[in-house]
Amino acid sequence: AYDAYASAYAAKAKSSYYKSMLRADPILATNHLVPIAETSKDDEMIGDVADALWQRGQTDRAYALWRRALKLDADDSEWIRKVQSVHEKRSPF
Repeated sequence: AYDAYASAYAAKAKSSYYKSMLRADPILATNHLVPIAETSKDDEMIGDVADALWQRGQTDRAYALWRRALKLDADDSEWIRKVQSVHEKRSPF
């Protein structure tokens, strides 16, 4: 079932399948979703993947994706807060 979600998301990247993937298996989901997030134009998807990476301890990758999300939506207070928190060596959560 999980692979079906991954395939469906890859086929239609603007869907919300990624949220189900992250809930079902955050580790496997980030493995599938990071390459998509690195080129995506969906700042919310990018941020959700970054959140999952941070929870996994992959803080550098998470920070890079939050910065990408901020570039796409410079007025989003969530991305501003998370990027600034990491920059100041504070937890973004």
